[in-house]
Order: sequence, then C-alpha cells, then structure tokens
Amino acid sequence: ASTPEEGVASFAQAVYDLSERIGIKMSFEGQGVNKEEFMAKTSDIAYEAYEDQCTPVNPRLALVSDMKEILEDAYKGYGEQPGRIK
Repeated sequence: ASTPEEGVASFAQAVYDLSERIGIKMSFEGQGVNKEEFMAKTSDIAYEAYEDQCTPVNPRLALVSDMKEILEDAYKGYGEQPGRIK
C-alpha cells in the first residue's frame, strides 16, 4: 500500500476474504451472540476500551460514544459485501 488508507482498505479486504474462505460470520449476530445481552453491555465495553492504555496512541482519539457506536454496528455487521467497512 502506498498510503495508510490503502493499507487499511487492503487489510480489511484480506480479513473479509479470509472469513469467506473459512466460513466465519463477520458479525456478533452471526456468531450467535444474544442481542439484548450484548447491547446492554456496550457502554461498559466502550468505557473499558477507552481506558485501555493503547487508546491515546491512535491517530485520532476515539470517544466512548464512538466506541459504543462501533460495537453496536458490529452486532449486525455490514452484510456480505466486501468494502462495506465504516
């Protein structure tokens, strides 16, 4: 990849392609996680992720609300189409 954006896109595509080859569902829902239990814990998980010592070294500091949104989006996933990563 010649740019970080291209690197992220090619990595995401490689993960998707691998999941397709080995039959892994790309969502928490697809893995059989109970929706009510998962959603009830997203705030706690997001806060724990925010408190992780690695969080401040990310190129952009994510807020707890950002992390909660990512978790909620990951429950359903983005379908079976590659390149649909938010």
